[in-house]
Amino acid sequence: MELEFDDGLRRLEPLRALSVYRVVQESLSNALKHAPGQPLEVRLTRSGGAVRVHVRNRLVTAPGPAGQGISGMRERVDLLGGSFRAEPDGEGGFTVDAVVPERGGPR
Repeated sequence: MELEFDDGLRRLEPLRALSVYRVVQESLSNALKHAPGQPLEVRLTRSGGAVRVHVRNRLVTAPGPAGQGISGMRERVDLLGGSFRAEPDGEGGFTVDAVVPERGGPR
């Protein structure tokens, strides 16, 4: 697994930090379920007043029925006024991208 993150993420307000944590947690859980043993990259960056989460597994080897994980991630990010995308990457893998604004209250 490849992990990259900005040190400034430690100062996020608790609700936003929890949302970022849960997106990464669910993305990793999905990767273990649908792409066990495959390379995985996780990037957490802070720029433009937002935290950007990028999780990509390179090869889906065990596709299965959809659960509630992706819709739960989307809902969590939407409530904070962010954006969320989860989709096949066109190369056999799967990518989750979320942007969580640093400011502003839940919708």
